[in-house]
Amino acid sequence: MPEKQIKWRKGKKRICPNDTNGDGDCGQKTCAICYPEHQPQPKIWNINYGSNMTTFSGRYVNPADLQLDEIDIEDIAHGLSNICRFAGQFALVSNLRIILLLLAWMVFEESKDKDFALTALLHDAPEAYVCDLVRCVKKFCPDYRRLEQMVWHPIVRKFNLRCIYVYSSIPSERKMHIHPRIKEADMRMLVTERRQLISDKSAVWDLETKYLPYEIEIDPAPPKMAKAQFLQAFKLFSDPTSVPSYPW
Repeated sequence: MPEKQIKWRKGKKRICPNDTNGDGDCGQKTCAICYPEHQPQPKIWNINYGSNMTTFSGRYVNPADLQLDEIDIEDIAHGLSNICRFAGQFALVSNLRIILLLLAWMVFEESKDKDFALTALLHDAPEAYVCDLVRCVKKFCPDYRRLEQMVWHPIVRKFNLRCIYVYSSIPSERKMHIHPRIKEADMRMLVTERRQLISDKSAVWDLETKYLPYEIEIDPAPPKMAKAQFLQAFKLFSDPTSVPSYPW
């Protein structure tokens, strides 16, 4: 036993509640109070700064080499619920989770297909690992788009997303695209957001001439509530036995 541990016990600075002989020590090697050195130790990660990121669940992952066992739906929900839409520049700041929830529900209402709804819910999941960029910035970042695809592939496999199309048979050039029905719904939700949340109502967006907004009310929610609702929706649409209903 280490000398420091012996002195600690002799001084009886902390008495074990399971002690039976009055010396403050229960004598059980499985006791975390008397024998902390015998308890399971947390995993020690050897991390090079800049090569990995830390997720909410405590994993260290490299988005450019994301493994299936490193993907956790709670990490995705946590990340997305903390990402502001449009760089946080709207009068009412909404997070990405709110929009994905509404989009998934709109897609389900139109298709009555939970596979479509689940894909809609998770179609921005890579942004939980690589953050989000406004479109006018994203077009100058081809490497960012490539990284998004690198994250998107294992996420599709992890959650068995079916409403996805791959347009190239060459592995290095494969790009995954969501179903056109989901893409159109995503554009309609974008127009809906802009109409309700932007402070300048006078400007006309080109997308507003192409897509009709949804007749719904966008109610921004705090991140903690957003995360819980996202996880609830994931469970609803990923469970084949569930009966979807709009609970949010």
